[in-house]
Amino acid sequence: MDTSSVVLYGFIGLAVICFVLDRWVLPRDASPPPTEPKPAVQPPQKPAWSASWHEANHHFEQGRIRSMRVRTDFLVKAIVDPRDPLPTLTISCSGKVPWHEFSRQFATLELEDVTDGEPRPIRCSDPDFSDPATGFCRFSPDIVFPSDELLDGSWDLAKVPLSSLTAPFAGRRKIRVNYLLGPRGSVPEDVTKRAVYVLEVNLFNVGYEDTLGQGRVAVCTMELAIACGLAGRSRLGPAHKVLSPWTGEVLDAVKLEDASRFPALRDALDHLWSEGLPEDYGVEKACALIAASGRSAVDEAMELCLRMSTADEAWPMPAIQLLRRIAGLMGLSTSECQAMLDRHLLGSTVRTEACDWESLVGLNPSLDRQGIRKHLAAQFDRWNSRAPSARTTAEQARIRTILETIAKLKQKYA
Repeated sequence: MDTSSVVLYGFIGLAVICFVLDRWVLPRDASPPPTEPKPAVQPPQKPAWSASWHEANHHFEQGRIRSMRVRTDFLVKAIVDPRDPLPTLTISCSGKVPWHEFSRQFATLELEDVTDGEPRPIRCSDPDFSDPATGFCRFSPDIVFPSDELLDGSWDLAKVPLSSLTAPFAGRRKIRVNYLLGPRGSVPEDVTKRAVYVLEVNLFNVGYEDTLGQGRVAVCTMELAIACGLAGRSRLGPAHKVLSPWTGEVLDAVKLEDASRFPALRDALDHLWSEGLPEDYGVEKACALIAASGRSAVDEAMELCLRMSTADEAWPMPAIQLLRRIAGLMGLSTSECQAMLDRHLLGSTVRTEACDWESLVGLNPSLDRQGIRKHLAAQFDRWNSRAPSARTTAEQARIRTILETIAKLKQKYA
């Protein structure tokens, strides 16, 4: 065997040995998993034609709104027209409004009670003017003007019956009218422009937060009576004898008519009786609520105030001035107030020497001497004409005393 054959067989044997070692003797690594084929790259989905059009239209609308916002200028106004057969809140708008055919902006009207500073919603029983979800007075007037430019003019937006409105409390309330204009109505961030108008109206429905109901009129009447009893005095004194029977009669009536509100009214009157009025008490709110309750409530309040102001048989100037102010705030004319003062003066036991007669006869201190003399002469003639119609000797004596007092005033200002 030659050398080349030996070398050839040696290579073959080495190859066999390496195969055997690799196949059965030496450890083998696990084969890696086959690679997954990469997915084909998907082309981006093109939006549908309608979606693209709506998106472009939305951007176009927003651009139109932003460009017109600086040119938009409108006002809202609300009145209660006394010529209406039923009390109605008439809301109108005037100015330049960007109604256009692309965005179709909508108006939203809402009413809020801002009497106490914090805005409170007003409820409305009329479905045409209320939000069906909440019952609050919030609605969109049925007015859409298709125009590419600003609408310049004025028009009525709504006529809301006052009988359908309920505030947190009844009486004379300060109402704010909000007129919001935007492409999708009332969403704050979409409001293009807003206009605000504030007015005072009398609302007769019992407030939705008022636990006293109609008993609040009694509370307000008692407040005014205490104020009149303290006018010109440091304490009520004999006025307690006037107020106590009246309070008992009111509680008895409420207990029969509306027993559910009796505990709240009793607690309110007891608190007022024990604590009195605050130092900064004002009669405006009480007068407004009583005036909104009707003429019978006004007459009852004035009668109690008159009796309280003369409970100690005196009639000082502060009490008379307060009575005149209360009468005016409750809607009584000067002549009606004077008639009430005269009637009470004629029938009460007030001492004539303890009265401020300049205030009783309505003497205006700003008049000159001639004007004062003329006014006193008219008062003297008015009382003198009533003397023959006096029904009792006590009335005759009272009229005679009044005439003597007016005669002394005439001498004072002669």
